[in-house]
Amino acid sequence: VTCISVLDSFSNKMVTFVWHPQIEKYQNTLTAKFGNHIFCFKKEEDMITKFLNFIIVLDFDLLTGWNICNFDLMYLKNRCSVLNVKFNKISIDNKVKVRYYHSYYGIEEAEFEITGRYAFDMLRAYRMLTFHELDSYSLNDVARKELADEKVEIEDNFEDLWNNNIIKLVEYNRK
Repeated sequence: VTCISVLDSFSNKMVTFVWHPQIEKYQNTLTAKFGNHIFCFKKEEDMITKFLNFIIVLDFDLLTGWNICNFDLMYLKNRCSVLNVKFNKISIDNKVKVRYYHSYYGIEEAEFEITGRYAFDMLRAYRMLTFHELDSYSLNDVARKELADEKVEIEDNFEDLWNNNIIKLVEYNRK
C-alpha cells in the first residue's frame, strides 16, 4: 500500500496518506499542492496505522469504495498481517470477519463484517442497481459512462509512478 485517500463526507475534505522511504524530498511539494490534508510517512506500517487510527477517531459508520471488499479491504488486511499492524482495530470490538460467497454473477465475493461499521461496495451496488450490462465494470469505464469523467491518466506502471512521480500518484489516488 503506497497511498490511501479518504473523502470525509461530513467535512467534505479529502485526506491522503502516503509513504515513501525518501518522502522528505516530496513533502514540501505535496503540502503546497494539497495543504494540511496530506499525511506523509517514511514507512508503510506507520502510514497504515495512522489511516486506521483516522477511521477510529472520526468513527466512520460507512466505508465505501469501488470493489472495496474484494480488493481494498482484503489487500489492506493482508498487508497489515505482513507488517504486524492490527487490522482488527478498525472494528469497535476488535473483531473483523470475512465471509466468502458466490454472487449472482458466479463470482466468489468477500463480505467484511466490521462491528460498528459497514463496508459498502459501490461496484457490487452498481451491478445490482443498473439495468444494463457493460463490457467492463472498471471504475474508469463506469465513470466515463455515468459521469463523462475519467481517472487521472497515467502512462507508467504504479511502481514507476511511486519511484519517479509521487505527486502524480497522489493525484491519481485522489481522483
